[in-house]
Amino acid sequence: MLISLGIALILGQPLAAATPLWELRAQEKQAQAQKKPQATPQAKPAAKPQTRTPPADAPRSVSELDRVMGKDARALVQLFGQPVQDVLEGAARKLQFASSDCILDIYLYAPAEGKEPVVSFVAARVSDGRDAERNSCISALRRTR
Repeated sequence: MLISLGIALILGQPLAAATPLWELRAQEKQAQAQKKPQATPQAKPAAKPQTRTPPADAPRSVSELDRVMGKDARALVQLFGQPVQDVLEGAARKLQFASSDCILDIYLYAPAEGKEPVVSFVAARVSDGRDAERNSCISALRRTR
């Protein structure tokens, strides 16, 4: 008590009596009770948002990139027409399709020795070299065919 009095005098603050522990606990309980929402008997629980799962036989939306990945060169020519470039680089093949909207580079690799190369990577860009969004580019090229 004397230490508290000394500190209070040095700081120039009045000496406050310590709050008993039972009173602090009662204040904490009261504060917690005020934070909890009071349930009224008439209140209905909030309805959970219903998530709608499509039926198993419903068609899945396919992105433009999904239409290209895993396809062989023949399927790409059917989809886009003749490529502006057809480059063989070792075991890889690069087909390039272009329009005024974008340039699409499609890289085909054989999944195993002796297998036909299929699309493994796709890159899209605009004529000044900046990257383009692949799905949009594929869609644009399909429209111009």
